[in-house]
Amino acid sequence: MLNRTLTLILLSFCILAGCAQNTAKTLAAVIDGQCEYLSSTDLRIQGSITDTTLACVKAGTPVSVETLRVDTPGGNVRAAIEIARSFSTRLHIIVEGECNSSCANYFIPLADRLTFMPNAIVVLHGSADQGLVDTSRETLAEKAFAAAVETHARQAAFVIDYSIHPGWLKTRDKRDYENSSLGKHLEGTVDVDRKLFGTIVMEYMVVYERLLRSCFPDLEIEGIEQAGFQTFKKDTPLRKSLLKKNFVGSGTLRCI
Repeated sequence: MLNRTLTLILLSFCILAGCAQNTAKTLAAVIDGQCEYLSSTDLRIQGSITDTTLACVKAGTPVSVETLRVDTPGGNVRAAIEIARSFSTRLHIIVEGECNSSCANYFIPLADRLTFMPNAIVVLHGSADQGLVDTSRETLAEKAFAAAVETHARQAAFVIDYSIHPGWLKTRDKRDYENSSLGKHLEGTVDVDRKLFGTIVMEYMVVYERLLRSCFPDLEIEGIEQAGFQTFKKDTPLRKSLLKKNFVGSGTLRCI
């Protein structure tokens, strides 16, 4: 599961709307964004989140969905937010494999109940915050920068409407990005073997229970003992491999 997680996240995540769609095309032979209504109240989303996924969800009865089953490395920010907004109630989210990037950012906050299947994992990658916009102002072409601004606006409105803790989205300002800081909304230390690394690059954060419960104190969590982060914590060659590819565990981090 974690090997598959690594491959799919590195290939499919892009924080700006549209980038994930282009990546998804290259993954079409491997995995394609899709959804399946198991019933009018039970929906499964698999593969990279794209406009195809959004169309599939809207073709069914998203306002009736009570249970959302996910196995996705994330994907298009705009599509993920529109999917999230299409649901009319808090959800029982079942992580069947992975819920990473846009899935973690915009689906997990909808849950009042979260279930981990064996080895299931949630990974944060960052979000379309103001700091990202500000740091990309001088490096992105005009069209790409306009897309970044629009994506940030969509996320900012979503955060307000759904009362999402900014720590969950790793919300940072420009100075935080420049100083490699996690910002004022999180405290604690990440889980990484400092003997192996001088400078720690935290591109992908495997979510531990402490962070999850601090960001969502009213969330009912099931299957935590079988979640994938329990494996990630162990001193194995796989852990070392993931650490070298800029994965860290959320360690003692918590939302404040």
